[in-house]
Amino acid sequence: MIKQNNINDKMRAILVDWLIEVHRNYKFKRKTLFQTIYIIDLYLSYEIVYKDHLQLLGVASLLISAKENEVIYPSLDEFISITDNAYNKSQLLKMEIHVLQALNFEVIIPTAEEYYNILSKIFNFTSTQHHLGEYFLDSALVDYNMLKYKYSTIGLACI
Repeated sequence: MIKQNNINDKMRAILVDWLIEVHRNYKFKRKTLFQTIYIIDLYLSYEIVYKDHLQLLGVASLLISAKENEVIYPSLDEFISITDNAYNKSQLLKMEIHVLQALNFEVIIPTAEEYYNILSKIFNFTSTQHHLGEYFLDSALVDYNMLKYKYSTIGLACI
């Protein structure tokens, strides 16, 4: 975000909050959400993004992550419709290609959610304990200040 002159941490938080809602509506795996946010944050560290393309970046990142993690994912038309048709298929596909090229196709890493899941099994969490930790993980996704910590540290902190 240091490179970004056109967007700020509040805009990022709004995007992440919106993506959490989209993620819940489509009942995607949690891994898809965390990988989506990772892609967005990594891309923002490399490339300048204008605020009118921030949502497009979010949807393209979600598309990339859904292709990797979901068995069935929405069509391109559905991805466009969740943006209230602010973009078209061509723009979405171009952004997807640009993101993948900018990140050299290195978009898969262990996320805080994966570390958390491993640790919560080790500690034999109850369902309530596990869901409370997931709440903390979701809160960490939105908070820009959490980007300075490793995903393993965030996962452990939520324990």
